[in-house]
Amino acid sequence: MSLAVERYGEGMADCVLVHGWGLNHAVWSDLSARLGAHCRLHAVDLPGHGSSSAGSGGLDAWAGRLAGVVPGPAVWIAWSLGGVVSLRMAQWRPDRVRALVLIDISPRFAVAADWPWGAPASLLEEFARRLETDFYGLLHEFVALNARGAQAGAARALRQLRDAVALAPPTREGLRQGLDILRTADLRAALPHVHVPVLVVNGERDRLTHPQAARWMAQALPDGEYCGIGGAAHAPFLSHADVFGDRVIDFLRRRGILPSADGI
Repeated sequence: MSLAVERYGEGMADCVLVHGWGLNHAVWSDLSARLGAHCRLHAVDLPGHGSSSAGSGGLDAWAGRLAGVVPGPAVWIAWSLGGVVSLRMAQWRPDRVRALVLIDISPRFAVAADWPWGAPASLLEEFARRLETDFYGLLHEFVALNARGAQAGAARALRQLRDAVALAPPTREGLRQGLDILRTADLRAALPHVHVPVLVVNGERDRLTHPQAARWMAQALPDGEYCGIGGAAHAPFLSHADVFGDRVIDFLRRRGILPSADGI
């Protein structure tokens, strides 16, 4: 089952944009405006989100569907749940990946005895309960949590997130599958086998993904680098769009994916 994809932009490099839990491709409008003149953009809706059907399956099934978005190697810019799925896809299908930009993700979202930077089990259980009993209330509060804590740009980020959900709300089944991935996925052991350049970006005031988890991940990757964005929460590409865009473009230039004299 294929995913819904919005394709636009020009340039030599293919770039796939993958959103987070509960959202859809519309969250990438700011970044797309900067990259569209220089990359061929493929903005994906994850299963059960936006215009994509939910189908069935967990992390591997989602990663398999994601691998079919482009026929060859691309830059994958992926946020939160989308970053987890993209990281699994990069491990499984390295032929599809030139580089990764992973935004506010953790290789393990849930806390564990050997992983202190995860979300508590009580939070994940509450999400699962409210998904069945208060679907729209949970979605509304979760969207707000993405921007909460940002020192600047929070109102603008929240407005864009809400607009995206209003444009194409997710399905309950899509959220169930996505939440199950977040509750169970543990990609820590996979990190040493991801042999592409990876920029790990995290808002330093993120309330959902601990910045220390992102720092640890950048160190565990063979070719990873950490980029903290001060004053940003869980959606730095919205609240701090210019700073985020500059960091991504600099990364792509340094890695030879965009020409250094591109003029972006």
